[in-house]
Amino acid sequence: MPLQIDKTIQNKIEETDPQFSTSIDNYLKWVPLYSVFVLDAFGVQTKNDLKKQIKLVAASETIQSIVTNPLKKVVKELRPGVSLHHNSFPSGHAATSFAGAEILRIEMKENYPVLCFGGYAVAAATGILRLYNNKHWFSDVVAGALIGILSARLAYRMFSAKNRKRIKPENDIVEG
Repeated sequence: MPLQIDKTIQNKIEETDPQFSTSIDNYLKWVPLYSVFVLDAFGVQTKNDLKKQIKLVAASETIQSIVTNPLKKVVKELRPGVSLHHNSFPSGHAATSFAGAEILRIEMKENYPVLCFGGYAVAAATGILRLYNNKHWFSDVVAGALIGILSARLAYRMFSAKNRKRIKPENDIVEG
């Protein structure tokens, strides 16, 4: 059942832009993730090399899907507008886009502290377009965004923990 804020926001959108329709959000959701790889192609210094970034993106997307897809089936939230689809909560588009934004932020934050948040602008636009396209409630987008961000952070933690286990402290040699 949508929250009151969901209904208020959706009513305002329908009131101001009742004919709005675009499919760009289906492509925009990938821009933050692809940006990481494009930056590598242009030689922009990021935190990790391409091979590790591919692993991080794959892990993040896997985690995000493992959480998002079952939630859609359990919650069975009806999409806004005229829809018979009960798979609104949470927004997978928002999850993918915000996971990419968080990966982009982590990869760029050391060398480009201002630009590292650019992915979040694209992710927010993706979420807003999902609302305007009558595909999701506001709470769906917020939940998807949180899942995406947490999925990316968990992927980084998994890989940093894996790397810590590989590094063995050197034994001190005591001469006697």
